[in-house]
Amino acid sequence: MSALTSLITALRQIDLTQSEDNIIQQVSPLVKNAIAKHETWFENRFFQVDEEQGFGSHLIAENEDHTLAVIITSWPHGRETPPHDHDTWAVIGCVKGTESNIFWNRHDDKSDPDFASISRGKIVNCKPGDIVTMRTDDIHSVINPMPDNVSVSLHIYGKHFNHTNRKKFDPEKKTVQPFIVRQQ
Repeated sequence: MSALTSLITALRQIDLTQSEDNIIQQVSPLVKNAIAKHETWFENRFFQVDEEQGFGSHLIAENEDHTLAVIITSWPHGRETPPHDHDTWAVIGCVKGTESNIFWNRHDDKSDPDFASISRGKIVNCKPGDIVTMRTDDIHSVINPMPDNVSVSLHIYGKHFNHTNRKKFDPEKKTVQPFIVRQQ
């Protein structure tokens, strides 16, 4: 059994009714173990990028109700995603290359669903073996800073983000829009 199959089996044993902080604490070491053994499951197809979208998103598994989505994402050099949330918790393990996660601070009161005032905050560089965690309200963008290199990461979401109220943000126009991702 590959480390990825073991990860999916272990994820399905977690009580999803508990707090997201508790869930993230349980999921993080499982992801850390899976990325440490990536040679048992990694395929070259995970380097494929959807050029129009700006990154690749490979759905590996999810429950029937779209909870516990396991997605492998590929990031080409220099393409930055728009700032976005996931509207669910996430644990991300970096497998190949480097990705920079730029976290954004939100300054408005969220009373207008089409408006957001955000600014860049901290940057977390994720290299092979590293874990990045996110809570439901976190906003981030992602860029691969390494030249001539596609980076690949393993993502676990509490619920598949195309089945949440996921949003992307335009910091200059101060707008908010739905953010749906094509799966490969």
